[in-house]
Amino acid sequence: MAHPWLGKLLELQKCDLRIYTNRLKLNSLPGDLKELLGKRDALLKAVDAEANKVKKIDLEIKSGESEIKQLDDENRKLQQQSAMVKKNDEYQAMLSTIEKNKQKTSAIEETLLAKFDELEKAKREFNRVKQENAAALKMVKADFDDVVAFSETLKKELSELEKARPGKVNGIIPEVLRRYTALMKKPESGAPVCPVENGICTRCHMRVTAQTLNQLQKGEVVECDNCQGMLYDPERADI
Repeated sequence: MAHPWLGKLLELQKCDLRIYTNRLKLNSLPGDLKELLGKRDALLKAVDAEANKVKKIDLEIKSGESEIKQLDDENRKLQQQSAMVKKNDEYQAMLSTIEKNKQKTSAIEETLLAKFDELEKAKREFNRVKQENAAALKMVKADFDDVVAFSETLKKELSELEKARPGKVNGIIPEVLRRYTALMKKPESGAPVCPVENGICTRCHMRVTAQTLNQLQKGEVVECDNCQGMLYDPERADI
């Protein structure tokens, strides 16, 4: 016949392990949220990078067009002034400047033709990245919202478990509760109270001694020789 407090102890353990698990999950969520924010920022940064490429090329084109306008304006003034120049050397100097300006204009126009092609490619790439990243951003936001919602669910459940826990201690003798509490300080080692299955402790997965098996068959709760867990025989537990 098992101890009458075993069922209550297992209920307390179920509550405590759930509290432990919820706290672990809650502690990991800030890292998950940070990772998602990092993904969001990387996606936005990629779109901004493509947008900046478009802006840079556009500014280069505008700069080239402005330079052509300045050269054209200078040539018009020189042509107007040349009609009034009487000295041949001054006239030739003006013509030379006009020719040089035309050559500069021609070179800039060639560059601009390549820049216009470059701009169209940059715009297409920007639109592609923007569209793809917009879809990815929606997924990241959905994941972020799910994590936030999950966090709230965990907090609510944790609060309910912590409120219910004091009532689950009632009926467990102090000595047993002290042993259980000491083991529960390291829940990562496994459940403090665990069944023996086929002669194996389910807490440390080691075979128990023949003496321990004999005590378990009498319905006793026995300490594991290896991990000090509180062992019971589920077939004789009467819970």
